[in-house]
Amino acid sequence: MWEYIPKEGGNFKIPSLSKREFIYYEMKEPEIDGTSPILFNPEYGILGIGNVMAPNFIYLKNNADLNVTENIIEKLIK
Repeated sequence: MWEYIPKEGGNFKIPSLSKREFIYYEMKEPEIDGTSPILFNPEYGILGIGNVMAPNFIYLKNNADLNVTENIIEKLIK
């Protein structure tokens, strides 16, 4: 089972999506085909999931939020 931990200094805020910061979770013990990072906050839920072996996923609740996708992608490919 994979375990995730918050990355120090990785949290960020997108005020148009949530009042709370999104927490940048990374795998405690990285694996080549592991799914990481995961961007999450309890108010919004999952914002994004990164994966080096497959496409990244961004979960937006509204099409109007498409203008923030570049910021989210930058966080996923750090």
